[in-house]
Amino acid sequence: MAKMVKKGFLCLLVFCMLLGSISGYAAEMEKELFDLTSLGIMQGDENGELHLDDQVTRAEFAAMMLRLTKMEELAELYRNDTLFDDVPIDEWYNGYVNGAVNAQYMDGYSEGNFGPNDPVTFEQAAKVLAIILGYDPVAQQNGGYPGGYTLTATTIGLTKGADIAEPFTRGMLAKMLYNALDIDRMSMTVTAGGQPGYEVVKGDTLRQEHENDNVSGNLYKQRGIVTANSTIWLENPIAGMQDDEVEISGVIYKVGTTNAADYIGQEVDFYSETDSADRLVVKAIKASKNTNVQTFDASDIESFTQDRLQYYDEESSRNNNYIKLGGASAKFVYNSSRVLESDNSIFDLQSGTVTAIDNTGDEVYDVILINEFESARVDRVNEGGLTLVKGQTIFDDNKIVYDADDRDKNYDIRNAEGQVISFSDIKEDDIVSASISGDKNTIQLKVSSNRAEGAVSELLEDSMVIDGVEYEIEDGKTFEVQPGDSVIAYLNYQGKIADLEKGDTKEEYGYVVEVGNANGMG
Repeated sequence: MAKMVKKGFLCLLVFCMLLGSISGYAAEMEKELFDLTSLGIMQGDENGELHLDDQVTRAEFAAMMLRLTKMEELAELYRNDTLFDDVPIDEWYNGYVNGAVNAQYMDGYSEGNFGPNDPVTFEQAAKVLAIILGYDPVAQQNGGYPGGYTLTATTIGLTKGADIAEPFTRGMLAKMLYNALDIDRMSMTVTAGGQPGYEVVKGDTLRQEHENDNVSGNLYKQRGIVTANSTIWLENPIAGMQDDEVEISGVIYKVGTTNAADYIGQEVDFYSETDSADRLVVKAIKASKNTNVQTFDASDIESFTQDRLQYYDEESSRNNNYIKLGGASAKFVYNSSRVLESDNSIFDLQSGTVTAIDNTGDEVYDVILINEFESARVDRVNEGGLTLVKGQTIFDDNKIVYDADDRDKNYDIRNAEGQVISFSDIKEDDIVSASISGDKNTIQLKVSSNRAEGAVSELLEDSMVIDGVEYEIEDGKTFEVQPGDSVIAYLNYQGKIADLEKGDTKEEYGYVVEVGNANGMG
């Protein structure tokens, strides 16, 4: 029973969560939102949601203006002030509202209120942004508020690509904020006659201010390919690479709070900064627009060579679905180890995944990450490792050694839901699916304690029905079982049967002696 192939772009986990909350803006605003969230100008709620279809409140707008102009210190300076009756000191926006008013970006109402929850209009946003960028004199010459400011906003490019309408939403403002980052600012000058004048200063932008005046020293937006992490290298092995480091286009970075290591082999756009110890740290990261990543389950792969991968896709009307691989010039990685010499055995994948990466958009995939897992049931657990059930092996070994003190070893242990767990969480009768590098220094374990119990009512080619539920059988496994047998099926992290025990009871259904999925290629 083949599953549909999984494919798509990989991205920063947090950034994906943000995009997941957006309705009509996700596809068209990916680069804008990446920059605005990376620079801290726009922030989500406690769940990371940006609510781009919602109207912009005056409190939210005040906060974004201080972040845009890197004037957040004003929010701290004026926090707990009581300038307005409706801006209590215990609200999150107190400092931002007071700071924006003191910076003369915004004003309160005549009756002593600010209206923090009132919506901001496009005209109001255009006026504030025009003033911040120094174009107030131009807007006044164009007729003042509101028409002069909206005309000026359009003329200088603030509304480029923005589908402005009422009500004015956070998504519309996001477009304007992104545009504002790259507009050359206007500054006051003195003419030859001693009179004040104004000129546009080429290269003097808010983006330049953000990228060269970060609190840690420097903040840069760059593009490069992640060529190494602590377990995988694509170009050259790097001695002493730490668990929290990656190499991007030849430069070593700390991963910070990002999942930069997961982008191995991909071209990425990323922000980095220099920390207090003068180390380069990745602040935010995502796949570049050139990068296409497709991941295939072994059960969906029909044929696999260094030049081509043919796969099954139940949603496709084509019988011949395939992607082109880079052949001898491609970079193949098998279980975290770079394959430097021709080895056809890596293409005979029994269980696991193949991730293919194209960084140039030519639809030829030049980085191929093969992650093969073998599964077995745990018999005993001790401090030194796992002993598997008698007769079962993983990569020809009945044991998996665990040594937390060995600095050369990298362990990644997760449960069936993908959550990181400790070695001590593994229990007797768990199914352990392991991917082990050639030098046995990189060990990935996926641990499942899930099982199915009941009578077998139906046997299919590569699955069986237990207690009314159909379960696939893990590739490469076969079991002697008959309809009516009472069984305990031990499931791997994918929910497939990796081991099976028969009980004492039996119901009458007919007979089949052996069932399983011995082929591994679907």
